[in-house]
Amino acid sequence: MSFITNSSGGISLPTPTPVTVIFNSSGTWTCPSGVTSAAIVCKGGGGGGSGGSGNRAEGGGGGGASAANASVPVTPATIYTVTIGAGGAASSDGGSTTFTGDAATTVTAVGGKGASGITKGAGGTAAASTGTTKWTGGAGGEGVDTGGSGGAGGGEGAGSTADGNPGGNAVGANNVGQLGGSGGGDGGAGGSGGNYIGGNGELGLTPGGGGGGTAGFGVHGGVGADGRMFITYTQA
Repeated sequence: MSFITNSSGGISLPTPTPVTVIFNSSGTWTCPSGVTSAAIVCKGGGGGGSGGSGNRAEGGGGGGASAANASVPVTPATIYTVTIGAGGAASSDGGSTTFTGDAATTVTAVGGKGASGITKGAGGTAAASTGTTKWTGGAGGEGVDTGGSGGAGGGEGAGSTADGNPGGNAVGANNVGQLGGSGGGDGGAGGSGGNYIGGNGELGLTPGGGGGGTAGFGVHGGVGADGRMFITYTQA
């Protein structure tokens, strides 16, 4: 370790630099030496947009929630499980992203709900998540049972400081797919709805964006995006 001489002639130790590890898939994290607390941020997976073969605009999937705890107790050399919520397939819910430290201190961000037909998927809720700071994912856009309509957009994944924005609702007899929610923070944008005729919903963006719904006679609802986890620590 190098030493720094301050203006008074004394010795000052350098300030430790925080380290952030980002997980985009499930795995494990080994706590480094000198670390007894970690800041955890979890983002749930996005729900899938609805797919179908009817002459209508399908609903968009909901974005995943965000949950955080700035001081999770951990023990050096201990191996901790990292679970990343998978994005939901068409009309399926996104998975939860979770980390459990010492003393059963858990941070969990639940996934967004999948859309069903023209019914939008709800965003993953702060109420169902676990942490000291929690935000709700954006709801997917609502579909319409009208021909010649573009699909609804998926909801935005929740940000670290704000709820996710909702996807655009489908508009009757408008063949343009509606945009997914975006712009609310560091959550992934929702996928846009498919364009009429036969347009498939677009994928949500990582982390936690909901998938877009299909347009008339489209087949594939957009898949929701996977969640993500951030582990930040400072070695003593």
